Amino acid sequence: SGRTSHVYRGHTGPVTAVEIVYATARDAGEGEDPVVEGLFTASWDKTIRRWDVQSRACVQVLTGHTDFVKCLLLSGPTLYSGSSDRSIRAWDAASGRTAATATWAGEHTRGIEALAAVVAAGAPPAAPGGDGDGVDHDGWALLSASSDGSVRRWDQRGRCRAVWSAHLTSVYAVVWAAAADTGDCDDPDEVWTASADMTVRRWNFKTGESDVSLAHPDFVKCVAVLPGGLLVTGGRDENLRVWDVA
Repeated sequence: SGRTSHVYRGHTGPVTAVEIVYATARDAGEGEDPVVEGLFTASWDKTIRRWDVQSRACVQVLTGHTDFVKCLLLSGPTLYSGSSDRSIRAWDAASGRTAATATWAGEHTRGIEALAAVVAAGAPPAAPGGDGDGVDHDGWALLSASSDGSVRRWDQRGRCRAVWSAHLTSVYAVVWAAAADTGDCDDPDEVWTASADMTVRRWNFKTGESDVSLAHPDFVKCVAVLPGGLLVTGGRDENLRVWDVA
């Protein structure tokens, strides 16, 4: 119907990100559609809130960031948050407590705008602080996009393993193509980013090299991968563009 069914109130600043918490397959029932059991939201009020979708009440407030919380990523048992305080924090999604190797900082020189996880085929999302040292061994890595113009790759211990720096200014979005779950991604190493330098770039995850740059007339704020080799971008010029990138 397009009608508002409920308003979740509690944040004292603009809400910047939402992550959906799904019930486990055991709780939902094998073969059934995913069941939404909660929400995480981020805000300029420097907090993250968890909401129960049944009672629609805020059940937890996560604090620790010292500036706006700009982005969230739920990967396996861990919630990751990026902030204008230039740090990434890792939280145990079930308890809301900070996870091992909780704060990843000291690399980006400006705020974190977006996060993405890269998971190799057959590998479960890793919990931070494990014994492995990155995607080559554990099949998992975190990508962070920043207003410092860089994209950084992190291993599960919170160590920066690579810096991608072809963009000239703020990077607003980072998307792993295979995460779109289109079923026909030809290259599992394909990553896309959108930037205020008026371009969208394609990167090779393993090499960190950018081989495609799509020019726009203004800032590019978001990018999405669609089936059939299509890419959708949106920007400050108030237009959506669909690209054939097959």
